[in-house]
Amino acid sequence: MSKADRRSAAVSGGRADFGVGSPASIVHAKPWKRTITMRGIVSAWDGELLTLERQFSGGGQYDSLNLPKLAGDWGTIETPIGGRVLRRTYYRRDGTLVGELFNIQTPAQLRNGAVHYIDLEVDVMRLPGGIVRVVDEDDLEAAVRAGGISRAQADEARALAYRLAEILRQNGDWRTADAPAADRPSPDYPSPDRPTPGLPSPSPGPTAPDPLVSRADA
Repeated sequence: MSKADRRSAAVSGGRADFGVGSPASIVHAKPWKRTITMRGIVSAWDGELLTLERQFSGGGQYDSLNLPKLAGDWGTIETPIGGRVLRRTYYRRDGTLVGELFNIQTPAQLRNGAVHYIDLEVDVMRLPGGIVRVVDEDDLEAAVRAGGISRAQADEARALAYRLAEILRQNGDWRTADAPAADRPSPDYPSPDRPTPGLPSPSPGPTAPDPLVSRADA
């Protein structure tokens, strides 16, 4: 299925419309564990990519980045409708980049004015300076053992994460990781069993205890 077909199939239950400046929600579901709703304010919406802005209070750490949350921090969530990757970006009060976390998920669906997907546990992080790492593979395996994610889904999610990590290392467009194979810029992406020659094999980082959410959802 093409990305255009996925976007069309992903919209149901009303108009695919978000007004800039209006509140919106992203439902980050893990049926085998818990569901968290991330809330923010729409800063951009072009009919395909939804961008929310969030504000954070101090305390705790950023999920998988393992860096402290400070009062005044803020961030964005970019969600392509029908996409299997979204980006969360975090900044200090003065605009200094803290880091990015790329979520691997089922295709994001728009239902009744909110974005819904099932989180597939494995993520990709990128820190200032170009450090890129696939993280939370242990959580992915735990979800398989719990019966929440099938082995086939897990293998596909891991392959997508490693493909995305290679794109980020090459400073490519993160959204192309989810493109149909025929539309990808290069066919020679790594897999968990075949890392790219000359690049270090990604290794999982420590896992933060809870996914990042905004304000009352923290």
